Amino acid sequence: MAFCSEQKLVFARKNHRCTWCGQVIQKGVGYWSWTGVIDNGWSTSKVHLECLEPLDEECHENGGEYEPFCNERPIATLPVPAGIL
Repeated sequence: MAFCSEQKLVFARKNHRCTWCGQVIQKGVGYWSWTGVIDNGWSTSKVHLECLEPLDEECHENGGEYEPFCNERPIATLPVPAGIL
């Protein structure tokens, strides 16, 4: 991308499709979003919280590019609250 805005955490007001894995981002769920220019047009990316890390790794390895909508969704992990273990 020639231009890319900062990533921001938002909560879905409707269902969206994850740009990384292609699965549904359910209404009410948090996801990462950013906008950029690619191929002379504007594009908005929306990804599950757990999909951001593998997407960033793929972009780092491939000069900022990745194949959208066809990657494996990682298993979401939740942090363990202090005092549980």
